[in-house]
Amino acid sequence: MELNSFRNLGNDRLIKDKSGNNPNKKDDFEVEKIDTIFTTEKEEFSRKDFEETFDEKDINDKKSEQGKKFHEGLTKNKSSLMKDLGLSDDEYDSLACIAMALASQETGMGLEKGYEAENTNGNVKKILRDKSIEAKDKINSSQPSASSGLTQIKIHDYMENPEIKETLKKYGIASENKVNNNLYSEPDKAAVATMVILADIAKNSYPKYENALEEAHQKIRTTLDPNLTDEQCLKKGENALKMLEEVYNYSPYLSDEQSRKDIGQILTNWLLSVDDSVPDEKFCNSKIYKEYGVLYCESVNLKILNSVIGTYGYELKQEDLNYIRYALSTDKYKLNPVECLAYTWHYGEDAAFDTSVKDRMLAEKTSVMFTETGKSCNERYTGTVEELTDLYGQQAGTDIDEINDLIDNYINNN
Repeated sequence: MELNSFRNLGNDRLIKDKSGNNPNKKDDFEVEKIDTIFTTEKEEFSRKDFEETFDEKDINDKKSEQGKKFHEGLTKNKSSLMKDLGLSDDEYDSLACIAMALASQETGMGLEKGYEAENTNGNVKKILRDKSIEAKDKINSSQPSASSGLTQIKIHDYMENPEIKETLKKYGIASENKVNNNLYSEPDKAAVATMVILADIAKNSYPKYENALEEAHQKIRTTLDPNLTDEQCLKKGENALKMLEEVYNYSPYLSDEQSRKDIGQILTNWLLSVDDSVPDEKFCNSKIYKEYGVLYCESVNLKILNSVIGTYGYELKQEDLNYIRYALSTDKYKLNPVECLAYTWHYGEDAAFDTSVKDRMLAEKTSVMFTETGKSCNERYTGTVEELTDLYGQQAGTDIDEINDLIDNYINNN
């Protein structure tokens, strides 16, 4: 089946009846049916949009060896893992589709350039990586362990959790230290480890995300006009986002270089910029300027954004940014379960939900909302994982909407 034929399958929002049951539920949803995997040899920095990055390969293709073993790890351990993790059949298959997506995104199903070298004993790349981690660990014992296996798990760190460690050991997952484990040599074990950790993230991290978002929402409110009601503040932010979405949706018809990619990227940069920054002497002497130039300067990004939306007669002011933040931190704009799992996997739980850098959470949603086809699959990590999850889900007999419903059910019942 061609990639485009996957994409053209119906993806309408599923509607539940009054009993809470899903009338469109796919009775034949089985991860075992996946027979095509998405691979790439490109390293993250050289990845382009989806079609330029990923190749479709039959799961029995010679180059699909590691991906096939990973998939076998998901299927042959299904019954046992369902019991250990408290997952229904469909909930398991939903997380398994995300696991496949992560393996495609993180290492191209094992084909990404440098992946083999970084995991082969005696190879210079592995020696240098290991020595670097060991040296940092001597200085700071909280130094994270090496990313391992097709989904790049910092497996030794998870071994510090007694409950997770016990489950991992049951399935033969071994980690000698921060640099040596068996996830590379045994992709089926990496699949099991991925499922164990995804289930843990779903149970524990999504509630943390919702709490962090609510905390951020309350803090942002203190920066807004006290003379306005909460509803008025929210309306201001939603109107700004609605305007940006309108420009984003119409901008492909522009005849000049102001393409749709401008909106999402500039808005993301504006959110992530140093608060109240202008290109003055102080900012130009800062560490962030020396590393990124004016990329994260608020006033510069506002000027760039206005040059794009000005084509339509719109203009934003610096004060509008906090109203946009206020709207983005509501339930209406929160990451869905698949997006949240991908986001948490990418950044790690502590960094993902650190409210001192709340803009990372908010910017991640704008990256999903304004998904430009020309944007790098590395830059739009969460969106790419979501797209891959949908493609694997469609092969298995479902779609991204039902997968989100099923994971949401698991979150709310555990």
